[in-house]
Amino acid sequence: MSTPEVYDFLCSIGELIDKLSIENIKCYHANEGILAERRKKHPDPDIIAAMEWKARTSGEQRVRLRDTINSRLAEAIIRQGISSAKDVRTYELVDVK
Repeated sequence: MSTPEVYDFLCSIGELIDKLSIENIKCYHANEGILAERRKKHPDPDIIAAMEWKARTSGEQRVRLRDTINSRLAEAIIRQGISSAKDVRTYELVDVK
């Protein structure tokens, strides 16, 4: 990879990581809200359902973002544009071929 390609690649991964961080925060806050509502003497099932939906939606988005990040990293490694130690990867290179 040339320097501009590496820069573009890192920026795209960085953007995905930023989005992943936001989804982590959304999911955390939704789960905290669920727990707080359940601790009440008379919890509102509609509030719990709405927060569970938010947590699930954020959780699914986190999975999609993580898979996209892993796929892009694996593709770059396969093309020998970057390298990574096997013990730090969260994916297998054979999975993305």
